Amino acid sequence: MKRGIYNNIPPDWPEFEVVKFVPHLFCEEHGDGCGNNTLALLTGIDPTKINNTNRKSPNNWKDSFMVKFLLNHGLKVADVTMCNVSDSSIFFCSDSITNRHVLLISQLMAKNEASWAVAHNKLWYHNFQTCSFNALNLVNNPLLTCYVVHHPDWGKYNELHWY
Repeated sequence: MKRGIYNNIPPDWPEFEVVKFVPHLFCEEHGDGCGNNTLALLTGIDPTKINNTNRKSPNNWKDSFMVKFLLNHGLKVADVTMCNVSDSSIFFCSDSITNRHVLLISQLMAKNEASWAVAHNKLWYHNFQTCSFNALNLVNNPLLTCYVVHHPDWGKYNELHWY
């Protein structure tokens, strides 16, 4: 995970909380890699079409490509660093990131092999497979980079009104 610096103003984390995350699950028959499958899950665009957009490095889904693609398709993206999630004087009960956030994560999955996935509300999505997500996922597959993403269609949790 990136360290970051404390001098920067951290993102407004509650602005990224979602009311309804709707992942776009395509069938596994595409045979594509984790990068375009993850982008497809977040945007709803066919993963084979996404694969053709990464021409510089078709088998290397860099952070810069992933973030730029999401921004170009109407999603907000915020970098999660050690400093910007801990930039608070309150020690307890003040989580910056919650289960209401949608996380785009890059994890070390095998020797010299990273993979992209999405985590939300205790679920982990990888190559259109879903399983439960807990802290041990991050111990067994160490976090390399993390981003909070939000699409306007998902709604904002802080705008939810109870009647």
